[in-house]
Amino acid sequence: MLKSPEEETKERTEVADENVVSQLFRFFSAVKERVQGLLPAGPQAEPRPCLDALLGPVCRFKIAEVFYWGISVEGVGHLSLQLDNGTYISHWPEQNKGTGSLAALELLSSALESKADHMASLSGDVETEERQPDESVSLPDGLVDEEDISRWWKTYCKTSRYALLYSNCAQTVKLALEVGGIEGPPFIGVAVTPLQVFRWVKRCVRRYEKTKKRR
Repeated sequence: MLKSPEEETKERTEVADENVVSQLFRFFSAVKERVQGLLPAGPQAEPRPCLDALLGPVCRFKIAEVFYWGISVEGVGHLSLQLDNGTYISHWPEQNKGTGSLAALELLSSALESKADHMASLSGDVETEERQPDESVSLPDGLVDEEDISRWWKTYCKTSRYALLYSNCAQTVKLALEVGGIEGPPFIGVAVTPLQVFRWVKRCVRRYEKTKKRR
């Protein structure tokens, strides 16, 4: 069905607004993370609650966001999930965390099961990938239960292993969202890549928003 010029204009405006909101969210989250890192730890860290009161509302206006890095000459891509409560889900093989994107020469070793490690923040992934995410999608309020995801993630970090073919970054994000109760179209396929999961997440978001409008 063809869209009217007014509908197309409205859709473009909504996309532009979403991009602006996403950029603001990243900016204020980065500011908060940087400032907190400069504050003293322990009993002297009293300014932290004030900082949360100041920046918390700005950094928590949406429940979660999925970040996608595509395949490049230097690596196979990456997928991560940022929750509103500060939990950051980013699954890496231990030998690669913080040393650069998963390169072609390391694919064979990472295909086999190895120890896993986890990046603590978006800025860490940006530094490791040496670039900003290619795309991101925000998850509307109500799509997932982030408290369920956070509890699951604490346990998962203690027991998980990394394997490129069956326990990689994309599959971990997908599993986290499923724990949070995401509802969407069935996922077809076994070898899950960052791009596959990212596209699936966007389909889930579109379905949720359409269902919400009908209510």
